[in-house]
Amino acid sequence: MQLTQEYFDKALKALATKEDLTKLATKDTLDRVAATVAGLVDNVGQLQSQVSTVKATLDSHTNILDGITKNTETWNAEAASLRAAIKRHDDWFLKIAEKLGMKLES
Repeated sequence: MQLTQEYFDKALKALATKEDLTKLATKDTLDRVAATVAGLVDNVGQLQSQVSTVKATLDSHTNILDGITKNTETWNAEAASLRAAIKRHDDWFLKIAEKLGMKLES
């Protein structure tokens, strides 16, 4: 590669000018960016608060559902026990009726 005037002109053309650099970031632009960032920080704080509230509500609902599940399991166990007791009683009634010579009707 030869260092020619054309090479240097092309290299200088690709560099930023003073005007380009002043357009990059002015105090006004930086102030606007800072204000935007401050607003975003506030929004994040609000979102964290809302997420905490949702989590607390979800935990509460989970506890309630756990209680309902436990009660349902207990009720199902009691219902099964009652069905078995009723079946035993029906069998006893049939045996008693048979010994007494009676016919039970459904």
